[in-house]
Amino acid sequence: MQIKTAADVEIARLDVPDDALPQAELVLAGRRTGWHVRGAVLEAALRFDDRLLLFMTDDRPYEESLSLHLLDMDGRLLDSATLDAPYSTGTFSDLAVEPPDGVRFRFIGGVDWRVRLLARRRWRWPPVPDAPGVRHRPGLTQYFVVSGRPQPQPR
Repeated sequence: MQIKTAADVEIARLDVPDDALPQAELVLAGRRTGWHVRGAVLEAALRFDDRLLLFMTDDRPYEESLSLHLLDMDGRLLDSATLDAPYSTGTFSDLAVEPPDGVRFRFIGGVDWRVRLLARRRWRWPPVPDAPGVRHRPGLTQYFVVSGRPQPQPR
């Protein structure tokens, strides 16, 4: 598994009601795809095998969320997870590939977060969070695992 930056990936932010979560359409090599994902700002896009891993924030300065989306090259959403915590702010930074199957970054909690990409989906039972503040989309399978140990933020 080789993980590399997907420089040809961009997004086009979609108009949604003020009370709705932000949405964006993926743009690959300058062409709109019709593939929609949650998020307003594309922080990073990585390609591995025949998949894309997107890191997207919601552009909410006082309660920022980070969404991770894994899509195949047909635009099918394979897995998705959100990192957030009430009243927490996060800034996405320090993205680094950790061969053979990992990615490290910083966001909420002043700690390193890690995503381990799985070669194939696996059962997620019981359906509990990977780590505090991580919520996978509903379902009994997953294609990646998120780990980190966020510390409570001072108020």
